[in-house]
Order: sequence, then C-alpha cells, then structure tokens
Amino acid sequence: MKLPKRELVRIVRTPQGTVEYDPTSKADGRGLYWCGRESCLDRIRKKGMVARFLRVKPSENLYAQLEGVISGK
Repeated sequence: MKLPKRELVRIVRTPQGTVEYDPTSKADGRGLYWCGRESCLDRIRKKGMVARFLRVKPSENLYAQLEGVISGK
C-alpha cells in the first residue's frame, strides 16, 4: 500500500549520527518514512528496520517519542 508522503512520519539520522523524529520532514540527513500506526511501529522495532536502513542503532527514547506521536494523532 502506498500513502502520500504528507501522511507518513519521518525518522532521520542527522549528520551528527543521532536518530530523531522529524516532524517537519525537512531535516538534513538520511530518512526513513513509516505509516504512523502502532502496528507499523511494532514491525519497525521487531525487525530492526531503523538500524538497518539508517545504519545506526536507535535509542529506546526514540521509540517512546514515536509512541507519543501515534497517541497524539
């Protein structure tokens, strides 16, 4: 299923090497887009997709922040 880019949530690896939620979808760095649903976040976490696609291990704080994004929608 394809969704419009505006409906997706972006996670970015910054040039400094940190992984962050990008609410504007305009931050510099390598990005990973996901659908913003809890089921997608579970899949991303279980399969290690952030580490695989962004080539850096994310902190658990990132997942807590993304869960907040889901509940805030």
